[in-house]
Amino acid sequence: MKAIKSTLLTGFLILLPLLLLWLALGQIFQLLVALVDPIVPLLPKAFFSGTHLPGVLSAVLLFIAAAIVGLIARSALAGVVGAAFCLIGAFAPTAVHLF
Repeated sequence: MKAIKSTLLTGFLILLPLLLLWLALGQIFQLLVALVDPIVPLLPKAFFSGTHLPGVLSAVLLFIAAAIVGLIARSALAGVVGAAFCLIGAFAPTAVHLF
């Protein structure tokens, strides 16, 4: 019984962040589409014919934002912040200790 409970908890703890990430990315994408919609009429239509331009521009902006966050994560500041989170995590209880 303990193995089943542990397996279910582990599966839940893996799937929950993935679900939250999926929902957050969907909301971010909708926000970017809303921000890009006013810009679309200013762009040449011949170059983007046959595409859903707000969706394409939103995806490009999302990838640019991910690249910027990735660069920040590799910086020295990220090492300091990561060390602080590790220090905090060392004192926080984990699911392993709960069961």
